[in-house]
Amino acid sequence: MRKVKNWRGSTAAKIIAWIALSASALCFVFSAVGVIFMFDEGIYRNSKDETRKQWFENVSYEYGLSAVDDVRREQPAGSVESKYFKYGIIKADSLEGIDLNDEKSYAERNFSDKISLEDVYTNSVELSDEDQIVYTNGNFLTGGGV
Repeated sequence: MRKVKNWRGSTAAKIIAWIALSASALCFVFSAVGVIFMFDEGIYRNSKDETRKQWFENVSYEYGLSAVDDVRREQPAGSVESKYFKYGIIKADSLEGIDLNDEKSYAERNFSDKISLEDVYTNSVELSDEDQIVYTNGNFLTGGGV
């Protein structure tokens, strides 16, 4: 009992208690923010595979626009080099009847692997010669007069 009374008046014990309280409060705040973020992203409404697919589609769209922009600005072939991101740009109205493994089907690509339509994420972007692609605030914007 005597040891506990000694701790009550100890300045070091009070400092340690305040640090522990502050750390606990920060953990609570970050956890609450994380739950809100995950709810907004649909993690609680979708399965793990659906959420992962959605995130991959978003990333592929951003990288895809970057690759299209590089091709339109006549950047050197393969300027979007990555062993983790493989892309191909096909100029067509649809993928129906297009051989994805034929090099001639692509305006630009950075892979030579054999693929099937089930293996890839596709994004359709309609751009005219007047349309511009602008990267701002972490997002790509497309449209005329941007």
